[in-house]
Amino acid sequence: SNAAVRLAAARCLATLAAVHPDAVLAPLLKHAVPLLDGTNPMQSRLGAVELMATLMLQLQRQLVPYAVMLVVPLLRRMSDAVPAVRRKAALCFGSLTALLPLAHGLPLPELLDEAQRADAHRDGEFLSQLLDNRRVEDYSLPMQLKVELRRYQQEGINWLAFLRRFGLNGVLADDMGLGKTLQATTIMACSAAERQAAAAAAGDAAGTNGLH
Repeated sequence: SNAAVRLAAARCLATLAAVHPDAVLAPLLKHAVPLLDGTNPMQSRLGAVELMATLMLQLQRQLVPYAVMLVVPLLRRMSDAVPAVRRKAALCFGSLTALLPLAHGLPLPELLDEAQRADAHRDGEFLSQLLDNRRVEDYSLPMQLKVELRRYQQEGINWLAFLRRFGLNGVLADDMGLGKTLQATTIMACSAAERQAAAAAAGDAAGTNGLH
């Protein structure tokens, strides 16, 4: 919780990573990136985003091969409830997006483990869909609507479902009268239906386990 301690630790880790990036960055990011998750305590999120900012400052282009694995977790923290986390995450995100073109086509670092590689591939696919929403797959509604969605309305729901799946915020900003209210209420209803189904499935699983 001490800011001076966090800063000193971040500088030490960044210095080690600058000297031996291949040996240090993979294991360091394996432990640091999960701390950016919104379910972690505020001090953990703040410490992690401060570490990312220090790494960006000291390593710069040495982070290019790792950029894809950092952009999405930092993007999520740009809507954090803590202003200091949001500011640091936004600064890091801006710096990392400038490195993404340099990372295109580069192989992932060899010392990443299988879980890190899977996350990097998933986040890479996410970024390609974020930059070109035509690549976002149709969202299958878990409920029946009493109206027939027009194609552009389905695309709006696809976009909102895509953002929700990755824990991001967004807006629909088209002309008036094109069904933004329908799209927004549909995705909220679908979200509630999915949570209800997940809770029911968890209850059934608990009941089944209790019978054994």
